[in-house]
Amino acid sequence: MKELLWMFISLAILCIYSEAAKAQSDLSKVEVGAQFTLIHTSLNSTTEPGLGGRLTFNVTDHVALEAEVNFFPREDGVSTNLTGGRITQGLFGVKAGKRFEKVGVFAKVRPGFISYGRTITGVNANLPPPSGFQFGRTTYFAIDIGGVVELYPSRRVIIRFDAGDTIIRYPAQDVPSPLQVFPPPPPTHIPGFHKHNFQFSSGVGIRF
Repeated sequence: MKELLWMFISLAILCIYSEAAKAQSDLSKVEVGAQFTLIHTSLNSTTEPGLGGRLTFNVTDHVALEAEVNFFPREDGVSTNLTGGRITQGLFGVKAGKRFEKVGVFAKVRPGFISYGRTITGVNANLPPPSGFQFGRTTYFAIDIGGVVELYPSRRVIIRFDAGDTIIRYPAQDVPSPLQVFPPPPPTHIPGFHKHNFQFSSGVGIRF
């Protein structure tokens, strides 16, 4: 995963410098947008609706840098050692493609994070489960890879549609046993793994 991320970052940097050299006379533009988003989490087979905001800096007509934050307000009532609670997502990366007069088509690569607000982070051996469960926030590395279609009804207004694969990396964990015995059994080791999650967003932006 790290090798893939560095490859995409290196390609993005090369694209930015290449395009900037070709279009030094073009003025970069800033875009601010808001969107509605849906993510289907394959780990627990649920679809979560959310709202978010996005800031885009157009390096050229073909390459842009983006930062996006999404919040999913629905709280998952079932907490596990990996997921639970409300979800917050942050993505920071590159969008590259082609703009036409009324439409734009782009590919995107945006690493970042996804954070669950109420996961099981520990077990109090003096209390029986679920009373002995300890809860907290857990954050994982994520990367969004996909495509973008933009519509330009006017010079300043952008209507945007995103579709992509949000890949979440869950690290290895040692989960303590909830059994109330002495001596306590060793923790259960769960190896790290990643999950693919389809995500779709639609929104409106303003170009300055």
